[in-house]
Amino acid sequence: MTIRARQVTFARMKDAVKKANAKLKRNLWTNYEAKSFLLIHGLNNPLISKIIQEKNYKTIQELLLPVWKTGRDVNTHIEMIMHLCFLGITETVGMILRNVLTDEKKWTMFHNNQELLTTIRGMQLDWCKCWNFGSEGKPFGPWVSENVLAYARIFKSVYSYLNIIIQESSKVSKLASLMVQSWSAILSCIMQSEVDHESIQSLERHIKIFSKFTWELEQLLHPNHKNKIETTPNLHGLFNIGKLMEEYGPLRLYWEGGYKGEALIQSIKPMIKNGVQKKHFEKKLLLKYYKDRFFQHLLKIDLAYDNEDKVLVQYKKFKTYCNLDAIIETIQKGFPISILILKEGQICASYMEEKLHKCCYIIPDDKNHQHCNGTYTTTLKMGENFNIKKGELLRNTFVQQYVLALPMWIRNSKTLFYYITTENWTEQSYDFNNNKHNFILPQINGCQY
Repeated sequence: MTIRARQVTFARMKDAVKKANAKLKRNLWTNYEAKSFLLIHGLNNPLISKIIQEKNYKTIQELLLPVWKTGRDVNTHIEMIMHLCFLGITETVGMILRNVLTDEKKWTMFHNNQELLTTIRGMQLDWCKCWNFGSEGKPFGPWVSENVLAYARIFKSVYSYLNIIIQESSKVSKLASLMVQSWSAILSCIMQSEVDHESIQSLERHIKIFSKFTWELEQLLHPNHKNKIETTPNLHGLFNIGKLMEEYGPLRLYWEGGYKGEALIQSIKPMIKNGVQKKHFEKKLLLKYYKDRFFQHLLKIDLAYDNEDKVLVQYKKFKTYCNLDAIIETIQKGFPISILILKEGQICASYMEEKLHKCCYIIPDDKNHQHCNGTYTTTLKMGENFNIKKGELLRNTFVQQYVLALPMWIRNSKTLFYYITTENWTEQSYDFNNNKHNFILPQINGCQY
């Protein structure tokens, strides 16, 4: 028998309480049956225990949460994207992929292949702060918000390794790749600063696709175990995101605090020295925070995790390489490269030569392209060099976007392909009808757009 999922609402929970109370009073249900019924309607165990013990319905109504009687609904409480999607589901996806690689006896090989992460960490980008892998018991590095954010950005590149270490005929490999693609598409939709009806519809479609692939992959991996779709509340909460975005707009703005990430808490907590004061507490705290934030923007300095010691690191939007050979070597080795897209659309990388700041054009070879994992990839060629003041690259008047060119491992290919992902969670594609590059949200291989 198939049981259809139903959205939890305060009205349905109140109706469930009333029905359970009526059944118990007439001795039609046992306490166990009433508890099971209330659990599937979203009530927690402490509240259920009180409801079962109390037979008077008027008294039970006094036990119900005040928010149930406000006329609002569950969507009043906004899902925190960092905890739901990044520290939550991104970690869950990482653990599923760890199980895939473990079953294929490839986990240690994958875990020891850290050049991609080491290279990005060395760039010291303020919008992609990733750490190296931690212990083998974790899907990736330390459980730190900035690390999980960065890791989610580069998911498709990291797990494109599945293309070459797992047999092509493996259904597990195909489903794992589709799960990664659909999760990347979901995160990119959620992390946009502007949303409309079309983007919300696209998000909800991708959530259903992701849930389908995750279910099927779990069934293949552990057919005799409960599926994570059944047991992981974060995966259920994902279905609320579209409705929340309809009501509140871009959810990332509710937790980032000026796009700072969860590190906002680290700035506010030290300011609360005398406890929470009732009179004008919030106003005074915000004023103090914004004054402090002004000076932090001047300094642009942050503490970074280091294996040996804590050091001061100056984070930035892009990396300036020590010389031109360093850029050439990075591409030849197939490592990630920090690049910029200028206002006119050209792509370049920054480097130093004899104390002069220069850039060299990086040219995607669109004649030699492939679509892999739902992503447009090309080889990269070096172009001409030109002089430029570094300050001009820091100004929005000259630079369109700060981006990363990430390697994509493609099965049976001796040529290394790259895809370009941006600070704004979009990817570069190519419009062959109009012969120009554009930026789109990540897509899923085999889906119609």
